[in-house]
Amino acid sequence: MVALSAVAGVFLHTLALLLALAGAGQTRAVALGLAVVALAAALIGSSVRWPCRYNAVASRLVPSLLRLAVVVNFGGLLLVLPAVQAILKRPYWATFGVAVLAAPSLASYSRVPLMPPRLRFPWILAVAMLLGGLMIRAEPEPYIDLWYMQQRACGLVLRGENPYAALYPNIYPDGGDYGAAVVRGHSILSFCYPPLSILLALPGYCLAGDVRWSLLAATGVAATLLVAAGRRFGLPAGHWGELGAALLLLHPLTPVVVSRGWTEPFVTLGVALGGWALASGWGRVLGLSLAWVVTVKQYGPLWIASVWSTGRIGRRDALLGAAAAAAVLLPFAMADPALFWLGNVTHHLLSPARPDSLSVSAAIHSATGHQPSPAWGFAAAAAATWAVVRRRPAQPSRAALGGGAILLTFFLLNKAANINYHWLVMSFFALAVVSAIGEEGSRGAPDHEADPGG
Repeated sequence: MVALSAVAGVFLHTLALLLALAGAGQTRAVALGLAVVALAAALIGSSVRWPCRYNAVASRLVPSLLRLAVVVNFGGLLLVLPAVQAILKRPYWATFGVAVLAAPSLASYSRVPLMPPRLRFPWILAVAMLLGGLMIRAEPEPYIDLWYMQQRACGLVLRGENPYAALYPNIYPDGGDYGAAVVRGHSILSFCYPPLSILLALPGYCLAGDVRWSLLAATGVAATLLVAAGRRFGLPAGHWGELGAALLLLHPLTPVVVSRGWTEPFVTLGVALGGWALASGWGRVLGLSLAWVVTVKQYGPLWIASVWSTGRIGRRDALLGAAAAAAVLLPFAMADPALFWLGNVTHHLLSPARPDSLSVSAAIHSATGHQPSPAWGFAAAAAATWAVVRRRPAQPSRAALGGGAILLTFFLLNKAANINYHWLVMSFFALAVVSAIGEEGSRGAPDHEADPGG
């Protein structure tokens, strides 16, 4: 049985973590404490089989808990937007006003039917896309190295050149957080992410001259796939379960992640595709979604074990995914194996620890001067993986919850864990919430307030 109370609790704890990170007055100790609570709840929720009587109680609590999360989440967004716009020295009334437009649709998921059921999620999606577009336009050239690297990598690919054999500008006067292995004077050698992150950024670069438009589109499609997964479980249009996807779109850090050019939305899109495939029973799509996640970011393979624990991916599906991953990786890897390895592996293994990282390892380093070995992060992730997959088969919601737990374990005990990593973990928990609500409905459980406004 799915422990909906654990799913909702993890989502709220993770939300509290990210809101704490967004608040200027919060300390890293508070943020890390919330992250540890979220991790404990995730591991318990994904590895413990709850008695049926607890799930019955949880089913009655989840609608209220999820709506409470919406209130906190949306309030955080309205607080973050003025702060971000003030940093950019831009008037915040436009973005603030656009965000407020989502309020009637959000309220309609309660007992205030201000909008028809079929219009609720499309309205929120449109508001989120407009908001993200305004954030991108507010800062045409964000001061972040990754954006410059993605822009240059896309240009190189379009010219038929190898992005892993190129130099990229180091925009930081102090040299940035790079290891000596990749620094070449005032430049950085090789691109630091797998090839699919470049290929997915190409549409935004080609159509609008900015890779961030691809990130915004990926966020919108990912949320749409979460709603589509709920539909496959039998949830009707306008069901309150769509709030899980709405929280992904209107999370306080979503416009920040997109406007800064962080590539986590591409990972979220692959995970959401996998969630939809699990709900639909399409093993081949599930295999392709795993190839997607593996070839877009180095930590992508951590999601494989959770999907395998569902027992819904066959050998042929896995082979299809492996072939698709090879088709993406090999053309770039074979062009210059040494530089491909340098950008994708050496760059990250030998990069110095970041003292401002939101991880337990960084906190220990700041307090004692001792840097824990990265091996602890891998060992802890392996232990979390064992805890998640030891009971098979798992429901899709447990797979999503377990995937978030494994990634959060790895991030917390590694040398680098920025806010974009924690945002990604939140998207796993959003998928877990939507899937769990759908699974409860598909089993014929009482559907409290399924459509209060319809």
